[in-house]
Amino acid sequence: MRTRIRIAISLALLISACRAQTANPGFREEPIAQASPGAELESSVIGEKHIAWVEKRNGKRTVHLDGTQQGGIFDEVKHLTLAAHESHVAFFGKRDSAWIFVLDGQEHAQRYKNTTSVEFQPAGSSYAYCACQGRACRLTVDGTETSPEYQDVSYPQYSPDGKRLAFFGKRQKRWIAVIDGKEFGPELEDFWASAWGFTHKGNFFVAGYSGGRKGGWSYVVDGVAGPQFDVLSPISFSADAHYAYAGATSKSGFKKDKPTGTIVLDGKALDPTYEGRGFGGAALSIFGGVTETMLGGVRDLDGDFHGVSSPQFSPDGKLAYAARRGDGNVVVFIDGKSGPAFDDVSNFLIFGDDASHYAYVARSGEEFITVLDGHSGAHFAPGKRGATQVGWIALKDKDHVAFESVSGGRVFKAGETARALRTVVLDGGALKEYDAFNISYFEFGDAGHYSFVVRGASGSNDLINIDGHESRLYSDVLRTHPAEEGKSATYVARDGSRFFRVTYSPEKAPPSGVPTAAIPSVN
Repeated sequence: MRTRIRIAISLALLISACRAQTANPGFREEPIAQASPGAELESSVIGEKHIAWVEKRNGKRTVHLDGTQQGGIFDEVKHLTLAAHESHVAFFGKRDSAWIFVLDGQEHAQRYKNTTSVEFQPAGSSYAYCACQGRACRLTVDGTETSPEYQDVSYPQYSPDGKRLAFFGKRQKRWIAVIDGKEFGPELEDFWASAWGFTHKGNFFVAGYSGGRKGGWSYVVDGVAGPQFDVLSPISFSADAHYAYAGATSKSGFKKDKPTGTIVLDGKALDPTYEGRGFGGAALSIFGGVTETMLGGVRDLDGDFHGVSSPQFSPDGKLAYAARRGDGNVVVFIDGKSGPAFDDVSNFLIFGDDASHYAYVARSGEEFITVLDGHSGAHFAPGKRGATQVGWIALKDKDHVAFESVSGGRVFKAGETARALRTVVLDGGALKEYDAFNISYFEFGDAGHYSFVVRGASGSNDLINIDGHESRLYSDVLRTHPAEEGKSATYVARDGSRFFRVTYSPEKAPPSGVPTAAIPSVN
């Protein structure tokens, strides 16, 4: 019995020691904040200098900024926001069935039935939100209602320079944009909630649905509507204010005819159009994550499936997109010039900072192929599950290309889970493979160094990988600062109710090429 007790004590001491260290001596932790004892941490917002979070205890919520409670006790909390300059924190708390606006810890007197998120003015001191009292909905700026009454409202948006403010109001089942206090543009039956706002030049755009028997989705830019489609890509703007997007239409129903894809430049459809592969079991393109239903609205378009991909502009204003010219003949066009043909091309095309170099990933059979400056490079075979998807692509100068290879099974391809076999392919060679939700925050460092975060590396927990060296597992990795020359990489991570600043120092890490296995959190 005494021997068993000694073994149990030894194991407890070992676990306690694991709590105090990370998996790799190159990683160092500094505690920076912690939720109240016995409270459950529901959500958090991380800034450069401050951390705000929501705690839950006995069914009630409180908000804390760097450990100091903001406002009172609420039944629910939503829209927790830090201003970009972090001089203000705002949220809405629900008490006695009404929503209360709280700014910098002060509860405002007005009570609302429903509210939108809070928007802070870029490079300014104002704030705005939309809210409803009963059926009357209005815009509020700096605590004062400033708009006419509507039956429903969207969240507001400032222009990038902070000089203009817009939102959508609903009246008699139609939506209208309200910009700088004036109604603007055509009335819409619906609009895409995440596809509207101001460009860096101050132009206003929205992806709207016009309704009617021949109605469809179109972009409205500065009040002028473009051609209509069943589905639109995100819109792209060049530095000199040109814009482009792609649209696809299936004539006789989404599950019968092949889609026809079109590129639209400055509101005008370009010739020619391209026929997508469309639907049909094994012939279905899954490289871009497309399922057997061509969903309407705003989506990332896939060149093989829709006929054209989502377009973008290079830093010097050249239009780039992928298009399908036939089976096994998907090409990338840049400034009207086509590259080599493949079975499919990833939606992620990346340009270097000076626009003289670009890269993308193509698929040929079950292999991924890196294409740099129009020339086919390294081939990569993902394994038994084959080439399913590319999560992202990164380019450093013209020498280094990295991308996330995703190999998913039937459940992943059906869109029922994000978990799949994922690995970073760096200059044609695969790094460690993870069964994870995604790989994010990839950054190139100096002299061939790299770093990334693995989401869901074990269960719902994340880890940091720097040059093959792994941190321990965290509940969440929240903010990253890649290493600069002569400096260490830093991260903000959460483990349960505790927040840490995690620093990686290469000189304290094991020799390069000898990664250390992660030690799981024991909380």
